Parts: sequence; structure tokens; C-alpha cells
Amino acid sequence: MDDAKVFVTFDNGVSGVFDCAPYMEESYWSCLKVPSYFRQVKAECGTLCWPNDIDIDPEEVWESVTPLTTNP
Repeated sequence: MDDAKVFVTFDNGVSGVFDCAPYMEESYWSCLKVPSYFRQVKAECGTLCWPNDIDIDPEEVWESVTPLTTNP
């Protein structure tokens, strides 16, 4: 997806958009501001992960996702 958003689908079938922009303001996740790095996102062990052990807590993703009624 565009900007700092990731489309996610959970095991229970819920799909939605997770906005990473708020995290990018913190130093730990500031590397996500680089578009080529941000696009390296993958799902691993139930959460969003990037190289160099950057990840976001799966509960945070679940609680912050904006559900969609259709795929983007």
C-alpha cells in the first residue's frame, strides 16, 4: 500500500490496514521512513517484521488495524 500503511489479513479472516506512521516518529522505528526499507515488510511469527530485528507487537497491530470491507 502507499505511504506508511500495510494491508494485513489475520488468521481469523479479518483484513484491514495498519498505519505505521505513528511509529516512525520514534527512534527505534525511524528506519521505516526509508521507502525501500519499509517495503521489505513481511509477516513472521504472527506480526509485521523488517530486517535487523525491527518488528511491531502483534497485539498492537490487531488493536490498531482499520478493518476493510473489501480488499484495497
